[in-house]
Amino acid sequence: MSYHFWSVYGYGIKTDNIKPDKERLMNFINRAPFFGTDFKEWLKDFTDNPESVSLETMEEYEDAYGNRGIAPIMSAVIFEVEHLDLMITDDVYGSTYLLLEPTYPWSLLSPEEQSLTEKSARELFLKYAKMLTDEEVLPDYQSAECGG
Repeated sequence: MSYHFWSVYGYGIKTDNIKPDKERLMNFINRAPFFGTDFKEWLKDFTDNPESVSLETMEEYEDAYGNRGIAPIMSAVIFEVEHLDLMITDDVYGSTYLLLEPTYPWSLLSPEEQSLTEKSARELFLKYAKMLTDEEVLPDYQSAECGG
């Protein structure tokens, strides 16, 4: 049996320090009507009244790829609102990243992804992080060391 290491590179943020309150998180989710509907359906597994669900339960949200927490929520909202497909990855230390990965010129990208600049990507990450937390979240080039 062997263990392999690899790195995931991109421009983005580490989402571990984003700790929203429940109201901010629900307001954030409601920015994306389709995802918001799906999220509320997911909440019905826990209660008939989504308003009574705890923040901890909301942060247990898991997307179709097994990503949990704030990162898949942020990714889904940004995808619906901004049409940007962001990568979620966890490193070997348990940190979670939300990244805009480098692409090849022949990659199928949305017009929004094609016109993205470093400055507009930075502003995008700052805008969405600020919706969830008052803590400083600085987008930068990231290298997530992965293994398995």
